[in-house]
Amino acid sequence: MISEAVVRWLLEPENPSLRYRTMVELLGKSPDDPEAVECKRQIAESIPVKGLLSEMHPDGYWLQKRPRTGKMLDDGVEYGAFGTTHYCLSYLAELGTDRTNAQVAKAAERYLNLQKEDGDFYQHFSCLLGLNIRTFTMLGYKSDSRVKKA
Repeated sequence: MISEAVVRWLLEPENPSLRYRTMVELLGKSPDDPEAVECKRQIAESIPVKGLLSEMHPDGYWLQKRPRTGKMLDDGVEYGAFGTTHYCLSYLAELGTDRTNAQVAKAAERYLNLQKEDGDFYQHFSCLLGLNIRTFTMLGYKSDSRVKKA
């Protein structure tokens, strides 16, 4: 059982992402509940989401400012770097954004279209594939044929 004090802390209005996930995932509130809907709307205006989206290239990807791996496979796809497209999409999903945000949808579509014929994205790294499946499911692509293929 989670203490009432912890739940109150998780529901503080300063962090709409945490508040939304607490309401829906921990307390079982419907995502359609008016309070949850309002909280979800606030996520797009939060500092972390606005910051990530402000760094996105207009074509729908992110580039690591200081490359870690040097393995550039395509614009915005540098595996092993934590500031590129697949990680930024993952962060946005964890923060509570989804494909209803036009910028998120643009980046997600671009990335999903890089998928290989066999459903993989890069060298059959199970951790990357698992992260991608989780990310795209959270972003609202659970029924998408590309996610199912992965």
